Order: sequence, then structure tokens, then C-alpha cells
Amino acid sequence: MRRFYLFFLLSLIFTNICSCAKLYVLKPEYHSLEEIRLSIKVIKAQPILQAGKHYQFRNYLFVNEKEKGIHIIDIKDESNPKSTQFIHIPGNYHFILKGSFLYADSYRDLVIFELKNNRWKKVGYIKNVYQHRVPQSKWIHQWLRKCRDCSFVYEKVNSARGIVKGWKVVEEHARSGKSRRRYHGPLQAYINLLDRPNFVVYENFLYIPYQSSILIFDIKDPHHPEFIKSIHFEKTKISGLLVYRNYLFINFWYKELGLYQLKEPLNPKQISAVKFSIKRPIVYQNKIYTFSRKFTLKEHVIKNDKLHEINKFGFSKPERRWRRGYYYDPIYSIVMKDDLFFMTFEMYNFQIFKNKKQIFRLYDSPVWPKFLKSDEKTYKIIVTGSYIYLFNPRGFAVLKINDGKNISFIRFIGKGKEEAK
Repeated sequence: MRRFYLFFLLSLIFTNICSCAKLYVLKPEYHSLEEIRLSIKVIKAQPILQAGKHYQFRNYLFVNEKEKGIHIIDIKDESNPKSTQFIHIPGNYHFILKGSFLYADSYRDLVIFELKNNRWKKVGYIKNVYQHRVPQSKWIHQWLRKCRDCSFVYEKVNSARGIVKGWKVVEEHARSGKSRRRYHGPLQAYINLLDRPNFVVYENFLYIPYQSSILIFDIKDPHHPEFIKSIHFEKTKISGLLVYRNYLFINFWYKELGLYQLKEPLNPKQISAVKFSIKRPIVYQNKIYTFSRKFTLKEHVIKNDKLHEINKFGFSKPERRWRRGYYYDPIYSIVMKDDLFFMTFEMYNFQIFKNKKQIFRLYDSPVWPKFLKSDEKTYKIIVTGSYIYLFNPRGFAVLKINDGKNISFIRFIGKGKEEAK
């Protein structure tokens, strides 16, 4: 019995001595705001790595490259789209095209471009309109997968020194004794649950969300936008805006979707609301679609200045995955065309629904080349005419829609093989 206790005591001491957890110190890498503003320009076409918001303008498709800029793609031949230019805008997430003007965010600023003689030229700024989000360190993704007993510390960010564009490990220490994972630093740098909300344009007014408020600018002269007023809402942070006819939809983070009337653009008046809409609404054929927490797509119409629910669509729910310490909704993109619903999910799961029934699932289809099936990255979907463009970090695939069930693979444009059927 004594031997057992002695062995147990020695093993406990040995474990505490040999369990050396590491402490990492991460230092922010600053870039001058003036340098970033000078770097905003139109350059030659670049590869598409992480597609974001898109917009079709004439025979061109504008696709956001998250935090980098906007791709301009020529789609005169929809079966063979070609990237022609890239507007380099560091820190860009959202953009809007109105007439011959393009409005795009860039870290703390909003940049304005004008189309002249088939060339986009920077013509104006709305400076310091956003609060800069501290980016998450890409190095931490590897740390979370490998190190179980480590800790890391972010150095305090000094916003006066400029924009934080990344982090680097400057120190590494060994600590004796067991310890749980610990994190010290700005929460935004660890988990980015809330993307920067989008801005919208209504008539000659620009609406920019800022936390729980909306800033309104007069853009009659886009070269010289003027700030008019700020409207504060006694609710949670704003996660998205949408303008439809003379209505403004405001999505409040994990609380409700509010419907506001814009008869007086400077004084939006709330007339209706929908509880808990996890994504910005989609407007298609005079109907408004919202997503609920239970993975249900709800169909609404506006009657007598009120939002009425008329239908529900239940979809097969993909497996929820655990990533970086929190559950997340795997749906990534949804597009509607005629009576078809095109939806993309995390892990290359692209599905098509018709009359509430799944009629196509890309993962099970022989249409998709084998060399792409192993690419476990999120896809962004764009539908133009009879073609589908599916984006992943290596480029995008072109699919042709013959009917709901008959989809043929045309080509893959980007890094990797190009195959066609």
C-alpha cells in the first residue's frame, strides 16, 4: 500500500514538472492610415481567394474580396467570365453601385469612385466614419488546433499609431505546471461573430450603421458628401440594412428585424417587426424572406404598411459544427431564381430546392470534379442568366443550369486544374 502511495505521489510530481505550457505574446502590426488611403487604386486583375458581396452592373460582375478590394469580371460571355480589373481597397467588406458612382468602405473610411470613360477614378472620401475592428490573428487558428495547455496574450492596441492589419509572435515563454487555455486581449481579435454591417443608399441619402445608430449623409454631390444627422436606437447593435421601395429594414443583432417607413428619409418611422432574424432579409419578386433560428425561411409581404407572414420553408439542416469554441450557423449564401432556391453551406455543400424539396446536392453529384470535392472551404454562389458561379479560395467554377436537376460543369477558373464536361 505504501508503494502505491509513493508511486502515485512521484507520478503527480513528475506530471507537474514536465507539463510545460507555453505563453505566447502577440504584437500588433500597424499601418499608417494615410499610407492605406494612398494605396487605394485600380490595378490589374487579381486571383479571387475569398469572395464576398457581389453586384451586377451592365455586362460586368463586381465581386468583393474580403478586406482587400473589388474584382471586376467581364460576363459578356457568361460561360467564360474573365477578370479585367481589381480595385485595391484595403479593409473593404461592402460596396454599393448607384449610377456611375461606387461607394466602398475601407477600415475607418468610406471611399467614392466615379466611372469616367470606362475607368474608375477615386473622387471622394467620408473619413473616420467607422470604428476599426481589430482583426483576428491567423496564427491563432493553428494554435487552437495543436496546443491544449498554452496561453497567449495580445499587446494592448494603440489606435493612435494607425490601423492594425495583423499580429506577430514576439515572445515565447515556458511555464511550469498545468494550466487551462487562457486568452488575454481584445475580444474582437479572438472571435469575429459580427461582421461590419452594410450601408445603403435611398434617393440622395446614404445610411451608414454605427453600433446602435445610423449616420445619414447627403450625397446629392457625391464628390462632397455632407453629414446631416445621427439616429440612435435603444436596441442591440445593428447588423445589417436593406432598402426596398420606400421602406428600410434594420436587422438588430440577434433580436429583431425592424421595418421602417421612409416617407421622411431623415426620420424613419418603425411600422412593423419580426422577431429574431439571423440574417439580412432577401427581397425577390415583391416578397421578403427572413431566416429564423430554427433554420426556417419565412416568406412575407407588406400590406397596409405591415409585414405579414404568408409561408414557411423548412430545409434539411446541415450538421452543426464546433469551431474555435462556439457554435455557428453553417449557411453561407442563398440566391433565388424563378421557383428555385440556391443555397450554399460550410464544407462545399451546395443544394438546390424547388417547391420546398431538395432536387440537387452538389456533394453527391457526379457533375463536380473529384479534385474539387476534397476542398473543404466555404463557397459563395452567384447566379447570372442560366449559369452559376461557385467561388472558393482557389477561384470559381462555372456551372450551367439546363433545368433544376440537370446541371453541367463547364470549367474552373483559378488555381488548380481546369476541367470541362
